[in-house]
Amino acid sequence: MKYNFLCLLFHLLYFSPCSSQDKNTPDTAAINSVFKNYTDAIQKGQGPEAIKYISRKTLDYYDTLIFHALYSDEKKLNKINILTRTAILRMRHTQPVTYWDTMTARKLMEQMWSNSPPDQTNTQVSLANCKIDHFTAICALELNDELTEMKFLFNKENDEWKIDITSINEIGVEEMQKDIKRRNISETDYIILTLENLENIKVSKEKLYVPLKKR
Repeated sequence: MKYNFLCLLFHLLYFSPCSSQDKNTPDTAAINSVFKNYTDAIQKGQGPEAIKYISRKTLDYYDTLIFHALYSDEKKLNKINILTRTAILRMRHTQPVTYWDTMTARKLMEQMWSNSPPDQTNTQVSLANCKIDHFTAICALELNDELTEMKFLFNKENDEWKIDITSINEIGVEEMQKDIKRRNISETDYIILTLENLENIKVSKEKLYVPLKKR
């Protein structure tokens, strides 16, 4: 399994940014500034500062994850893509119901980034090839000056550019599906294996999809 890739998806924001060379318009300059401020805040463990640069869509997405972690059964979760489903089940099996009962997306992300350890790999993250269309922009991600297939979406909200973290989901889903096919295992077995490797959690198939609460 490409654990480095999975960790990038789950923990991408621990990395240190470097300056982008894609600053030929006011909007691209603003987008690069937002991305740099955002990654700087995370690197310094400043969760409340980092949240300022996150889109409303991202916060809504994480609120949905919390809801599913609490209430959704196997039938409902199987309608969700493999990456999001893995994230939900990871949340469900790493914290008790009392934790998620009072959690919000904003509070979760602030805590996550405030408690994240600084990146020790000196990985340099930047944006390139930003394509802007009115109130949305898509930028490619560079790691150590090497262009990746990963894209970041930015939305303009109240005249300010915000980062849509959910935009990296598509490539994550594709990579996970490829790995499932290569391993010739079920999606459920793959999720269990992922939880074991990322969190050292052993979960049985019988308990994997059991909701934390009933509605």
